[in-house]
This record gives sequence, C-alpha cells and structure tokens, in this order.
Amino acid sequence: MFIKQIDRNDLLKPLQAVVGIVERKQPLPILSNVLIKKNKDGVRFVTTDLEIQIEAQLKAELDGTESAITISAKKLQEILRAIPDNSTISLDDQDNRLLVKANKSRFSLQTLPAQDFPMLAEQLVGAAKVQIEQGVLRRLLSSVQYAMANKISAIT
Repeated sequence: MFIKQIDRNDLLKPLQAVVGIVERKQPLPILSNVLIKKNKDGVRFVTTDLEIQIEAQLKAELDGTESAITISAKKLQEILRAIPDNSTISLDDQDNRLLVKANKSRFSLQTLPAQDFPMLAEQLVGAAKVQIEQGVLRRLLSSVQYAMANKISAIT
C-alpha cells in the first residue's frame, strides 16, 4: 500500500501547486508525470519541464516505508477533482499501476519508474537556492508585469 488513507483535499492542494508546468504531450512521457515521494513525514510532489522544477510538500504521518512513483499529473488531478470533498482516499501501487480508491470508486493508472524522473535539483548541486513566500513573489511579479511581452514573434 503506497498511502493507506489520506483526505482528498489534503492530497489535491499540493498536486495543484505543481501541476501548472506539466503538459500532456511531451517528447519524454515522464515529463507529463508527477513524482510522488512518500516517507514517514509526508508526501513530496515534484514536476519539471527540464527548465523549471516545482516541489510541494504534504506533511502527514504515514507508515515508515519510503517509496516513490510517477503518475500522470493531469489525470490524477482530474480524478481527485471528480471525487467529492472530504472523501478518504487510498493509493496502492502494484505491477506498474496505481490504484486510486475513494468511496465506491476505483481508478487504475499506469506508472513509470521513479528513478527515470529527471531531478533538476540534483544537477544543480552548489547552485544558489532562493525560497520565497507565494504572496511576496506574486506582489513582486505584479510590480513588473507591465514590462512583460504580450506576444513573442519569430524572426524569419
């Protein structure tokens, strides 16, 4: 059992935080997936487009086994959105599939090996790291938004 029981809202919130850079049609199928790493302290969600890597953490007390899988980010998000609020969800990984159970619903999704997921943070050892709150970043970007290009045209 990957995750025995977790609230749907608790699982959906960090997933939505990282799914924004994921596109369904990628040259590498693993880039349309989210890496889900579970340890005793909680669950970490990671997505990348090979230029940007986004991570979100869900703090929860889970069983002590560490494991990781990759699953289609958009598909998992769609499934979790379709499940009623405050439902309890369980995730079970078996034979390259993830079984998502909630109430009477069952979904089986194909997984890819976690070791194949490209981790940019590991490639940037020694690089500067900046951590900033979402609200502060939003205010900073809104103050320079007027200077952003609306349209990029290709020079031919």
